[in-house]
Amino acid sequence: MLKILSIALKLWIKSKCQTLEQLQIKLTGSTIDLLKGRLKGADLYAYKVVLMNMHINQAKLESGPLTIDINLRNQEQKINLTQPFKVKGQLLLDEQGINQTLLSQQWRWIGSSLSSKLLDTKNFECIKVCKDKIEIHALSENLKTQLKGTYFILHSKGTLIFQAVDGSSQAILPMDTSIKIKDTKTTDKNIILYIEAEVTP
Repeated sequence: MLKILSIALKLWIKSKCQTLEQLQIKLTGSTIDLLKGRLKGADLYAYKVVLMNMHINQAKLESGPLTIDINLRNQEQKINLTQPFKVKGQLLLDEQGINQTLLSQQWRWIGSSLSSKLLDTKNFECIKVCKDKIEIHALSENLKTQLKGTYFILHSKGTLIFQAVDGSSQAILPMDTSIKIKDTKTTDKNIILYIEAEVTP
């Protein structure tokens, strides 16, 4: 029964993603739990995910209890998650994926907002991720001058803060209130976010 549910849950997750190269799921529960429409939780590993035009290199997440409705007669959708549930874990964002996200039509406003607050221009170009900090590159408003700033990525009150290395400026990343950043780590070409979130099916 858990194997059938795992397959159905994978199909549900894939239906929410634009692309997903690899997905592994481990479910925790029993047949009795399933018959009652409950599952103790799930561990998830996903690789090369694009969700709502957000590019995620790797995701390692574990969920809290799940409330489910199983309908094996419905070939289109055998499983429904009927209640919001909590997840926690880590997301690994690589430099290429970050820029693909921030240059997409849906999320371009975030890059423009960051460069506007930090470099006084809306002409965001790219982010470069270094070992313990990032660089934001942009063009001046008259499009004649290349601008660059170097920043630490901090976290406070569930969101990210971009703090200039010299302390001269900072910008807070706008966040969905259902997602909380608990910690962050910057490595060469990668940013790792440790998150807690509530997912509404």
